[in-house]
Amino acid sequence: MSATELKPVPFPTDRTLFDPPTELGEYRRTEPIRPLQYPDGEVGWLVTSHELAREVLGDRRLSMKESPRFIARPGDQRPDREDLREEMHEVMAPSRAGTFINMDAPEHTRFRRALAGRFSVKYVADLSETIEDIVAGRLEAMAKAQQPVDFQSEFAVPVALQTICHVLGISIQQEWNSILEVMEVDPPLQEDLLADYRAFRDAMRAEVRHLREHPNDGVLSFLLHDREMSEDEVIGVGQFLVVAGHHTTSSMLGLSVLVLQQDRDNWHAVVRDPEGLPTMLEELVRYITVLQLAPFTRIALEDLEVGGVQIRAGQRVQVSAAAANRDPAFLDRPDEFEPERDVAGHLAFGHGVHQCLGQHLARLEMRIALTRLVERFPDLRPAVPLGELEVNPGNYPGHGLQSLPVVWDSQEGDER
Repeated sequence: MSATELKPVPFPTDRTLFDPPTELGEYRRTEPIRPLQYPDGEVGWLVTSHELAREVLGDRRLSMKESPRFIARPGDQRPDREDLREEMHEVMAPSRAGTFINMDAPEHTRFRRALAGRFSVKYVADLSETIEDIVAGRLEAMAKAQQPVDFQSEFAVPVALQTICHVLGISIQQEWNSILEVMEVDPPLQEDLLADYRAFRDAMRAEVRHLREHPNDGVLSFLLHDREMSEDEVIGVGQFLVVAGHHTTSSMLGLSVLVLQQDRDNWHAVVRDPEGLPTMLEELVRYITVLQLAPFTRIALEDLEVGGVQIRAGQRVQVSAAAANRDPAFLDRPDEFEPERDVAGHLAFGHGVHQCLGQHLARLEMRIALTRLVERFPDLRPAVPLGELEVNPGNYPGHGLQSLPVVWDSQEGDER
């Protein structure tokens, strides 16, 4: 049976703590590109092999522009309210103006060129001292807190959030984290969530207007003054980067702790073998693959062929990076975590012109955070059985933990 004769399947969402949905592996083995049934009734394509994923993500005939976030939240109600629809359109105007990941060239190129220098390896390396200070502050706060401590809310999220706010040159606001869920999924037309969107936009607008009068060394001030972007464009860039810049990293930190502790030798190797840490971190990123959906949706601009299948202009193509990174044709024993192997070419940060802008920053944050964490709390461990930990629903664009309660031996945390 050819791929075109297969019955369309919904995107599988039953993901476990460490592994993507099992159906993705079966699809990859039998038909690495197959029909995908979207909740809105349309039929597109699901790509699960590493080879075809790289082909799709690198093909400029497949567009990111206006690509829909297609996985609806469970129980989502979408009333036919034209007034809400119009208000949502107005509230989301800056996001559309500055969320460059949803653009094609030449608009996407203009934003990437403006931002590239501020996220380069050299520029990011100069942030080491700042990140060290941020991590030290959170470790000190953890040491003084009553156990168990929620690793996500007390360490992972604050470290990542403070870092990206420093890079952007903005203050830390509660809106940056509370908006995460609604910014990452298909926006529901509901009045309470619309209010959250509005508060998020207004908070970022206030930051940008302050920067107009009081420039600093941050990214948003640079865009506003040196690159002369419009206010809406800078607001949109700020909205996108403050969410993307801390949500994925904080999720990676929590899950990395758990992966490394499956074999405590790997946990202690973080400080025992610092030269091998970059390789281990790359395998962690590949093995976990936090991003599941949003950046990996494309729309065909013209008729084309992928993996022997004819894609029609206007059809959606969804890449599963998690499935591609577990492809046996890419790596031997891909479902195992092997900290010393070379995983060059993995797709956790994407591929092609839309590859993650902040990947160098994420790597530096993880290296410093995990190193100092193991040094300070060598006996840190989950306070509950792994089976009791809740992960984000499989329809959520990013894999991660709802919370991670941890404990350690007090005398170790008190050491200076």
